[in-house]
Amino acid sequence: MVSPAILLLIVFFFVPVLLCFALAFTNARLISPEPTTIIGFENFTRLFGDPVFWKSLRNTFYFAVVVVPLQSGFALLLALLISAKVRGVYLQRGAGHRLAQQPNGGNAGHHVHVDLAGGRLPHGDLAVGPADHPR
Repeated sequence: MVSPAILLLIVFFFVPVLLCFALAFTNARLISPEPTTIIGFENFTRLFGDPVFWKSLRNTFYFAVVVVPLQSGFALLLALLISAKVRGVYLQRGAGHRLAQQPNGGNAGHHVHVDLAGGRLPHGDLAVGPADHPR
């Protein structure tokens, strides 16, 4: 008997890959009333002749080679700084944790409660609701 993991791998990986490979050599369209025919390498010649494809490939290569390593290196540097045995690290960790808890990060420690019945903020300086609502 085939294990469930191998069965799932076949159904959800190998079958779609083989279908994509087979359909790449046809003119298949999802909503076309015309029957699918085999056209060979025509799709690939059109793809390689498209300047948008080459620009997309260049952008993907740039992202993979430049952006991902820099972003990962910066994240590693921040992790090393936060785990270092330096003075004030607990304050830094607490500030980072407090900012991460806030939905708008820069407004840490300030809570806004809105009185929906009266349409006012606690300090009465702004109204929430229709523009013609009396203050």
